[in-house]
Amino acid sequence: MKKILLTALMLSSLFGQHSLEESFSKKNSYSYGVIGLEVLNYKESIFARSLGKQLNSEVTITSPVYMTGSYTIINKDFAFSIDAISTLIMNSDDEKWHLGGNLSQTNQAAAMLSDLKLLLHYNLKANKHKFLFGPILTNFSMERYEWKQNGKKIKGVGLSKESVTTLFLNLGYKYENTPFYSPKKFRYSIAGLIGKPIFRKASNTQFEKVDFDTLSGYTYEINSYIGYKIFKQVELGVFLDYSFTKKDKTHRKSNGTAWPENELSVFKSGLKLKWNFN
Repeated sequence: MKKILLTALMLSSLFGQHSLEESFSKKNSYSYGVIGLEVLNYKESIFARSLGKQLNSEVTITSPVYMTGSYTIINKDFAFSIDAISTLIMNSDDEKWHLGGNLSQTNQAAAMLSDLKLLLHYNLKANKHKFLFGPILTNFSMERYEWKQNGKKIKGVGLSKESVTTLFLNLGYKYENTPFYSPKKFRYSIAGLIGKPIFRKASNTQFEKVDFDTLSGYTYEINSYIGYKIFKQVELGVFLDYSFTKKDKTHRKSNGTAWPENELSVFKSGLKLKWNFN
């Protein structure tokens, strides 16, 4: 009889623990949506062999951005997140080219950036400290047009489109002061990621049938958020993100085609709405 009672108590304890974990997972998983602005700065640098001088370009473009995603708890140790981030409207601005330090030409440049993040979260301590690991697929596209030199339109130079798709493998850390379903009204978090490319394909319409697949360079990003619980299952907050990606070498094909060293830095900020109606 004692053995039966002991077995029953053990099973009850196990089922109770499982029920608590399941309840915690349901309550603290959430979805979110974001609307905001991004400030994108893009630079290129290449040594022009025929002229014997360094050629540099730079453009800064401000555009609306949107994000959507979810955070799902698997068990007390693991969770995963899916985030889709994209430029909402492809705005443009002046791109300036300097040859040997002097302004040589300008053009209009329009850019669009999109990311798809799939990250595994491992709880290190008290659901506050998390280890992050996973891939980020990035697509950056740019259109250049209205080329000018000394204020006059350059004839014979039309629209050029450049597209770069990169798959990064990332490691990171995140701190979150309290879970989503918490009596605390304010929640905040900060996270950092660093990654290396494991796949890349770059092409430009100026050079037909020429692709670059170099894996040089790196990326990192810092994400911050503070939110306020406006309802029991709804939270409204603000976010500020910064990312930096660098391809640290100029790569040349045997036919003379070159893809310059470049770097892309992006600030994003806006409103974030989180919810869980389970």
